[in-house]
Amino acid sequence: MTAKTAGCLMAQAGIPDAAEIARRLGLGSAGEVSGMKDSGTLLGNELVVEAKYRTMCRLIEASGHWINVDLPCGYTPKALHLTAKGLRFIGLDLPIVAGEAGPILSALADHPERMRFEGVDATYPDSLAAALKDVREPIFLANLRGRMDTITAPELLKAWEAEKGGASITAAEIDCSRLQYISSAGLRVLLILQKGGAWVRLTGVNDAVWEILEATGFIDIFAVEREGAGQH
Repeated sequence: MTAKTAGCLMAQAGIPDAAEIARRLGLGSAGEVSGMKDSGTLLGNELVVEAKYRTMCRLIEASGHWINVDLPCGYTPKALHLTAKGLRFIGLDLPIVAGEAGPILSALADHPERMRFEGVDATYPDSLAAALKDVREPIFLANLRGRMDTITAPELLKAWEAEKGGASITAAEIDCSRLQYISSAGLRVLLILQKGGAWVRLTGVNDAVWEILEATGFIDIFAVEREGAGQH
């Protein structure tokens, strides 16, 4: 299956942004691109592509890794989905594919600075090493306790700014197991961290803090791991 066929199948499956990517590539239907004529064959391939895409996105988000390297990346909207979640995306593929995919996906992205595309020869290790030579995962770690409000929230921001300096921090992992309450001021600081380029993950969140995150909608902005449970 070619990268363009997979892109068309994702568009037919209704995967967000896939149809717009296909349109910008000037592609027709999956049947036209692939030459597949049988409707049952097309539907079967569509279901496989959709299941693979959605499963991979869930596994990547739950992995705890901040940088996703996708080989071959093709024309998948995965780059848009993951960078919107605060993750980094590096798409590797044949130079002709990376050269087409990169400008289209960057133009559609809310955070194009979180993605890049490289043309590689997957059979040549030095080609892959060169494409990934600058990959690093600096992480900001914090341990919160008591209340995070207008008085205490600035302390977290101060620690973040001191740690960050002029560097690029890709992730902030924050232990909330001893946090009892978080106010709007605390949520604003967490949002500053995320807007500063870090994928924010909150761990050990108790029921009281979970309810605040859920009521304010921040439960869907950060990666949140509830106390004694898995990640949301």
